[in-house]
Formats: sequence, structure tokens, C-alpha cells
Amino acid sequence: MIGTELDADATAAALSANLRRLREVRGLTRRGLALLAGVGSSTVSEVERALRPPSINIVARLARALGVEPFALLHGRPSSAVVRRSHGAASWTSADGRVAITARFPPDRELRARLYQLRLDPGARHEVGPRPRGTTCHAIACAGRLYVELADEVHLLGADDAIMFRGDRPHAYATAGPTAALVYALVRGEPSLGDLVADWPAAQSST
Repeated sequence: MIGTELDADATAAALSANLRRLREVRGLTRRGLALLAGVGSSTVSEVERALRPPSINIVARLARALGVEPFALLHGRPSSAVVRRSHGAASWTSADGRVAITARFPPDRELRARLYQLRLDPGARHEVGPRPRGTTCHAIACAGRLYVELADEVHLLGADDAIMFRGDRPHAYATAGPTAALVYALVRGEPSLGDLVADWPAAQSST
């Protein structure tokens, strides 16, 4: 019995430490993690403070939101590898449905970088406001053709073309031609979920 209690205490301590560490590394508040995991903020708080043992379902939800396997939360220090499943990623879609943005990797306070996937239908254009000073954007076109508009510059990208530019000034992405475009954008600088969509926090909370 004593051994079982010690094991339970050790598991609770590991879960508490791992959950807090991974949440902070990803730049998430307790409420932000709760929204991604589909649980209450009080649940995240209680698990982090080891106030109550969570159900297997809660552990699975939290692990999925953080991009790790459940055992990584329960046993020792989690792996440095982070897997984010497509069905659990936060996303935003324009009112006309022609632009879809998915946060493949949200803000990371250690790396100061985040990765987004943009899908633009034919004729679609998406404007992005200036990000904090010092922000740098790296984009690579994976399918289709698109224009990257930077103030008075316009650059045409085809599949496998890449571009790097300052993100602290307005810019835009627009499809070029009759087919849809797929582009991945890596944003480096001060962590923010408003990199590509000004109202992203509201959009994220609805996913």
C-alpha cells in the first residue's frame, strides 16, 4: 500500500511539473491551454498544483493540446520532440471561406518562433498588419503560385520558392493564377498569436 501511494505521489508530481513546463514553453496561459484541450481553467490549475488526480480522458486532452503523448506527461521529463496532430490545431477561416490559416506550432517562448499554414483559394488575398519591431517572416510556397506584397514591392512565388522579409510592416499574400496556393510561414520574434490574423485569440477560442 505504501509503495502504491508513493508511486501515485510521484506520478502526480511528474504530471504537475511536466504540464506547467510544457504550457509555459508554448507561451500558453492556463486559460489558453484549457481552451485548446476543451477543459475548464480550474481543471488545468488543479492538475498543475497536484490538488486532485485527473482522469485518463483529461490527461489525454491536455497531452493532445500540448502536442505530446500522455505518457510524456505522467513519467519524468517529457521528450523534447513535439507532435501536433492536424485535428487538434487552432485555425481561422476568413468570412468568405477563401482563406484558411492553421497554427501548426503556436508561440514558443524558448524558440521565439511559430509556424503557420495558409491555404488561399483562387482570387483570395489576405492582408497582415505590422508585427512587433524586430519580427522576421520566412515563407515557402508548397503548392500553386502566389504574390507576397511588401509595401511597394510585389514578389511572385512558385512552388518551392521561399522568401524572407521584415514582419514589422504591413504585407499581404494573394493567389496568382487559377489554382489554390499553399504556403507555410515561419514567424520569428516576440511571441504572439496575432501574427497573421489580428483577431486570432477570438478565432482560436472558438476552435
